[in-house]
Amino acid sequence: MTVKKPTALKKIQGTYRTDRDSNTGVLLPNKMPRCPSFLGDAAKREWKRLAGQLRDVGILKSVDRAALAAFCDSFGRWEELTIELQNEPATFTTKTGYIAPNPKVKQATTAKNDMLKWAAQLGLTPSARGRLVIEAPAKPEDTLAQQLFNLVNED
Repeated sequence: MTVKKPTALKKIQGTYRTDRDSNTGVLLPNKMPRCPSFLGDAAKREWKRLAGQLRDVGILKSVDRAALAAFCDSFGRWEELTIELQNEPATFTTKTGYIAPNPKVKQATTAKNDMLKWAAQLGLTPSARGRLVIEAPAKPEDTLAQQLFNLVNED
């Protein structure tokens, strides 16, 4: 299954082409989604660090709450497991004498891989960031009063 990139992300990355635009995109308000209460402390910190920045560049909309929550949850689990593993051995010996990997190593690796998949979806990986082209904010149109003032005061 192929997932289309959002038009806003294409524009930021500089890959948007009007000749390939099907004009079927949905215009969504640039409203900040609320951080889910079920996220852990590390995940909430990551949400607070990223959400505003993603919204400000036009990537994050309120409907993207689940995607950002999944990224932050994966990040939080990865961080917590990585910290725990600093104080634990990477392997242990079973009752039968077999040396087995610490299960937390696999859990941390899975959380990291999940986090990186969501990061790519949100434009957060180093390679995705390298393709970002931030457009200058649009110049606001002059009000009618300003247009009249400009006409009267032309040289």
